[in-house]
Amino acid sequence: MKTGIIGLPQVGKTSLFKILTKAHVDAGGYGKEHLGVAKVPDARLDQLAALYNPKKLMHVSVEFVDVAASARRR
Repeated sequence: MKTGIIGLPQVGKTSLFKILTKAHVDAGGYGKEHLGVAKVPDARLDQLAALYNPKKLMHVSVEFVDVAASARRR
Protein backbone atom coordinates (compact mmCIF):
# COMPACT_ATOMS: atom_id res chain seq x y z
CA MET A 1 0.00 0.00 0.00
CA LYS A 2 1.21 3.51 -0.74
CA THR A 3 0.01 6.61 1.07
CA GLY A 4 1.02 10.22 1.59
CA ILE A 5 1.07 12.44 4.64
CA ILE A 6 -0.09 15.94 3.71
CA GLY A 7 -1.07 19.03 5.66
CA LEU A 8 -0.25 22.57 6.61
CA PRO A 9 3.26 23.63 7.66
CA GLN A 10 4.41 22.89 11.22
CA VAL A 11 1.58 20.47 12.17
CA GLY A 12 3.73 17.36 12.74
CA LYS A 13 3.75 15.56 9.39
CA THR A 14 7.45 14.75 9.55
CA SER A 15 7.18 13.71 13.21
CA LEU A 16 4.39 11.29 12.30
CA PHE A 17 6.45 10.06 9.35
CA LYS A 18 9.44 9.39 11.65
CA ILE A 19 7.26 7.49 14.14
CA LEU A 20 5.63 5.30 11.49
CA THR A 21 8.73 4.50 9.45
CA LYS A 22 11.44 4.71 12.14
CA ALA A 23 13.35 6.86 9.64
CA HIS A 24 16.08 9.29 10.60
CA VAL A 25 15.18 12.48 8.73
CA ASP A 26 17.42 15.49 9.22
CA ALA A 27 15.89 18.77 10.33
CA GLY A 28 17.64 20.59 7.48
CA GLY A 29 15.43 18.82 4.95
CA TYR A 30 12.58 21.30 5.35
CA GLY A 31 10.52 21.59 2.20
CA LYS A 32 11.61 18.24 0.77
CA GLU A 33 9.70 15.00 0.29
CA HIS A 34 10.74 11.98 2.30
CA LEU A 35 10.08 8.35 1.39
CA GLY A 36 9.85 5.52 3.91
CA VAL A 37 8.47 2.02 4.43
CA ALA A 38 6.75 0.67 7.53
CA LYS A 39 6.50 -3.08 7.97
CA VAL A 40 3.32 -4.41 9.54
CA PRO A 41 4.05 -7.56 11.54
CA ASP A 42 1.15 -9.94 12.21
CA ALA A 43 1.57 -12.94 14.49
CA ARG A 44 -1.55 -14.53 12.97
CA LEU A 45 0.22 -14.79 9.61
CA ASP A 46 3.13 -16.60 11.24
CA GLN A 47 0.73 -19.05 12.90
CA LEU A 48 -1.02 -19.77 9.61
CA ALA A 49 2.32 -20.24 7.87
CA ALA A 50 3.32 -22.79 10.51
CA LEU A 51 0.12 -24.74 9.81
CA TYR A 52 0.13 -24.65 6.00
CA ASN A 53 3.85 -24.29 5.08
CA PRO A 54 3.43 -21.89 2.13
CA LYS A 55 6.15 -21.58 -0.52
CA LYS A 56 6.41 -17.89 0.19
CA LEU A 57 5.56 -15.79 3.25
CA MET A 58 5.15 -12.06 2.73
CA HIS A 59 4.30 -9.60 5.48
CA VAL A 60 2.47 -6.39 4.65
CA SER A 61 4.37 -3.13 4.23
CA VAL A 62 3.11 0.42 3.80
CA GLU A 63 5.04 3.01 1.79
CA PHE A 64 4.73 6.55 3.14
CA VAL A 65 5.56 9.84 1.45
CA ASP A 66 6.01 12.88 3.68
CA VAL A 67 4.87 15.58 1.26
CA ALA A 68 6.34 19.04 1.67
CA ALA A 69 3.77 21.56 2.91
CA SER A 70 2.70 24.46 0.80
CA ALA A 71 2.16 27.68 2.75
CA ARG A 72 -0.73 28.81 0.58
CA ARG A 73 -3.21 31.25 2.11
CA ARG A 74 -6.52 32.49 0.82
